[in-house]
Amino acid sequence: MVTLKFKNIDFEDLSQVIIGSSVLSVPIAFTEEAWNLSKTIPVLNLGVIIILTLCFIGIYAFKGIFQGHIKQRKATFVKRVFETVK
Repeated sequence: MVTLKFKNIDFEDLSQVIIGSSVLSVPIAFTEEAWNLSKTIPVLNLGVIIILTLCFIGIYAFKGIFQGHIKQRKATFVKRVFETVK
């Protein structure tokens, strides 16, 4: 029997796992199957993917880059998140 004990999973650790898995999936995005699938994806699903992407990038920027201190830099934070998606 395998037991996993997590003493302290930080929010930053979770965001690193999400970003890391996204980076590892990039090579798949350039396959022909992915391009063919993208031609038939419903608009609602596409919207959900875009929203999730912005959320994950926002979480990473908030915790990893700005260390949670964005009160005085909200415009810079929003600009950074949306520039990352370009």
